[in-house]
Amino acid sequence: MVSLSTIILMLTSTLLMAVAIYLGNRVRTVVPRELRRRWNVMLLLMMFFLVGYATIVIILAGGMPVPAEFVFGPVFFGGAMFVLIVIDVSREAIGNMKAAQEEMRRGNELLEQRVEDRTYELKQAHAFLRTVMDSLHEGVSIIDCKDFRIVGVNAEFLRSVKLTEEEVLGRKCHEITHRRQDVCTPPDERCPLLETARTGRHAVEDHIHFTDEGTKFHAEVSTSPVTDKDGSVVQVVHVQRDITDRKRSEELLQRSATELRAANEELKSFVYSVSHDLRAPLVNVKGFTAELERTLKEALELMEAFAHGLPEEKRETLNHLLRKDVPESVGFISTCIDRMDGLISAMLKLSRFGGRELKPEPIDMAALMRFLLETFAHQIEQKRVAVKIGELPVIVADKMAMEQIMGNLLDNALKYLAPERSGELAITAEQTDQETIFQVRDNGRGIARDDISKIFEVFRRVGRQNVPGEGMGLAYVKTLVHRQGGRIWCESEPGQGSTISFTIPRGELNAMI
Repeated sequence: MVSLSTIILMLTSTLLMAVAIYLGNRVRTVVPRELRRRWNVMLLLMMFFLVGYATIVIILAGGMPVPAEFVFGPVFFGGAMFVLIVIDVSREAIGNMKAAQEEMRRGNELLEQRVEDRTYELKQAHAFLRTVMDSLHEGVSIIDCKDFRIVGVNAEFLRSVKLTEEEVLGRKCHEITHRRQDVCTPPDERCPLLETARTGRHAVEDHIHFTDEGTKFHAEVSTSPVTDKDGSVVQVVHVQRDITDRKRSEELLQRSATELRAANEELKSFVYSVSHDLRAPLVNVKGFTAELERTLKEALELMEAFAHGLPEEKRETLNHLLRKDVPESVGFISTCIDRMDGLISAMLKLSRFGGRELKPEPIDMAALMRFLLETFAHQIEQKRVAVKIGELPVIVADKMAMEQIMGNLLDNALKYLAPERSGELAITAEQTDQETIFQVRDNGRGIARDDISKIFEVFRRVGRQNVPGEGMGLAYVKTLVHRQGGRIWCESEPGQGSTISFTIPRGELNAMI
């Protein structure tokens, strides 16, 4: 008779086998494809054991007379097959595990190499960026928006504040640049860092900064945002440029401009005073000259009446004096008076040009040239001049000044045309981003190379003096061009003609229209 403990043991084995079959069936779907067939065979053997265990329990419990070899032989054979399959599966699983471990090891080595290479690249990039930043002439600092602490600087920034990197990093920006504990507060103090942190846009302001020694300097500060993945500003790139020399130059220029304005006013007053002082005696001389002419006329009448009593020789001498020498002298005096009066008027005119307030406005230069050519129509027709007008733009300038400039250049070109050939005159213009360049070209007499630099001087005339004038036309033009911020120059070849070129800065046309 079989003991109860044996039966319980067999039942427990049967239950454990059933559980093993259940668990093996559950994980069958995740078994690698190459092991799946053997896994299924192993499950079938486990079912065979389950049936065998159950049969043995029944036989033992019922005391049935079944030969032992009939039951235990197949069970032990199945057990041996089961163990063989388990060992084979385990062997292949261990091999796969080792292969996976080896592949993982190689993957880790590759990953470590990539990390090492990437780390090297980042170090190289950081070194390059550091070199670039340290080569800049502007002081650069990176400032954290949370607490305004400096997290990075370049060499120029350290040089400007006379501190080391260890003394700067981690400290608040206003402590370093402004030597103060609180931030700059608008509207009295405009802080570009706060502006960029608030708006996320670039900002520029002029500030007064200090070195660690307390020496102040003027700085132009520009700030740019550094954002996170959400677009929020987390840091600000703070760039400062030392503009102390520029500020000094601006102040010096301002003082010079003030002094120049005062000097111009004094010169203007002086010109008016001198002109008045010169014109008063000139008027007297002119009056006495007219009186002298009337006296000469009376003297001629008296000579006609009483000269017959004089000897022939005396009469001829008196006649020569009164009819030739004295009139020539009086004519010379009158010419000099007119010349002097013209020079005084020219001085006053130039003075007025220098002091008149300019009023920029949009000017259609094509329409202006048509108006001026109508003014010079008689001279153009008389001298048979062929005039060519290029495409002229609309510019922003002082209209009266442009009329004077173009009028004087046209008058000058028409005066000095070569009489031996037909005159040609061309007015053209071209524009760049900064200025408009005008050219007035003629085929006149031309100017010697040594004289070109003199033609814009006051009261200077070059070449043959067979054309009336005071030598002021091009001086007027130069003054008016310079007052509008332009340049003027001349190119010429004797016998070929001249080209006067000048520029007018381009203004904000759209804003004025």
